[in-house]
Parts: sequence; structure tokens; C-alpha cells
Amino acid sequence: MTLEFAAAVPDAHWAFSPDLRPAGAPVAPMRHGAGFAPFCKQLRHVVCVRGVYTDAMLKGRADFGSKHAHYTGTLDRTPLAAALEASSMALLAALEDVDPEARIDFFGNTFSLTDFSYTVVQHEALHHGQWSLYASLAGFETPHLWRREWGL
Repeated sequence: MTLEFAAAVPDAHWAFSPDLRPAGAPVAPMRHGAGFAPFCKQLRHVVCVRGVYTDAMLKGRADFGSKHAHYTGTLDRTPLAAALEASSMALLAALEDVDPEARIDFFGNTFSLTDFSYTVVQHEALHHGQWSLYASLAGFETPHLWRREWGL
């Protein structure tokens, strides 16, 4: 679903953000940033977090300190889309290789592979919800698969 959405974003909206706050606005308590990042930065975030998740399944521990090591390229469509595709393939390969009984340290909590997989899916689903809003506000259609599966 993420690959489908990234392919459907028009070039003119690759860096779109629905955040209307002025630049330099103070960061609200309990937030990581001032607002919604542009789509391309959110996509980079997904690529980087997928790298953390993939490593966690293989190594038994999520290390978010290494998050930005999983993608060091530009925010341009071609390299970022290629990294997204590669992160999908790496995550699927890890799922084939990981022991189903694996335990994963996630922020000091021990997760089963099932619980960890739920976290992986929910993280991406959170971004899908954001992106459906991005598309609506920017005035472009979500991909056919999104409309067929979710009516978005």
C-alpha cells in the first residue's frame, strides 16, 4: 500500500505538507516536531524505520539510534522510491528468515514476533491515514488499490 501511494503522488505534491503553521512555530509538548512533515520526508522516515524493524527482527533488538543510517540519500523521487522498494524487499526477506519464536527488545519491552509485526503494520497504517489526508488536501486521488480496499 505504501509503494502504491508513493507511485501515485504527483511530482508537484512530492514535498506537500498539510501543516498550515508558520515556520519556526514552537513544538507542542509530547511532539517530535512542529507539525506534519512533507510527504517526501515522511517517506524517508518510513524507509529508515523499516530498516530499524528489519534489523530488530534479525538481531532481536530495535535500535532507533541507527535509524538514519538506513537511508542517506536525497528526498528526490527516484532514489527515495528505490529505497522504499528495497526496504520492502528486505523486510519481507527478514520475515522469511526470522525464527517465529523470536523475542524482540522494543524500547525495553520484550515483544513476540507476532506483537512486533503488529507494531510494524500499525506504524505504516498511521502514515497511510496521514497520506490519505495529504491527498485530499492537495487535490489528487489516492491509488486505485487504496480506493478499492478502503474506500479512501
